[in-house]
Amino acid sequence: MDIIYAGTTLSYTIDYTDYPATEYTAQMVIINTSQKYTVAGTASGEEFIFAASAATTAAYVAGYYKYFIYATKDGETDMIESGTTTIRPNMLTATTYDTRSHVKKVLDALRAALEQKATNYQLQYSIAGRQIMYMTHTELIKSEAIYSRKYDEEQARENGTVSSRIRMRFR
Repeated sequence: MDIIYAGTTLSYTIDYTDYPATEYTAQMVIINTSQKYTVAGTASGEEFIFAASAATTAAYVAGYYKYFIYATKDGETDMIESGTTTIRPNMLTATTYDTRSHVKKVLDALRAALEQKATNYQLQYSIAGRQIMYMTHTELIKSEAIYSRKYDEEQARENGTVSSRIRMRFR
């Protein structure tokens, strides 16, 4: 399961031969540090279909989540799948949306910190476990260069102009 769009119908189908829907019940848990959603699996032949209506997912909060799928039979429960997913905001009700990638947001925060114009929110960003507010000027410059390259590569991929240049350093 890659992305869930809040405010749209969620439908996810799985088929595990070791856990046929004719013999097991299933439940999906979608969870992060502040939210938890559960979706019951419905049997469809040997498969499970996990579905939530658009009205239900409209209340889902955007963010990064882990999901777990459990199969139960005769009081015994097994986790049969887990992974990560992203819940995107409900665009039908959103008034604004930050379209920048994670790399661009970090790059903007680093540049704002270098210019001493960073917001408290930007200063809270962490890079390799170190918050921007605690970085030295040298660390900020190095991080800005790294994220600037990452952003250039991201833009090249989006534009279909990936560089074939090979970078080498001799010591």
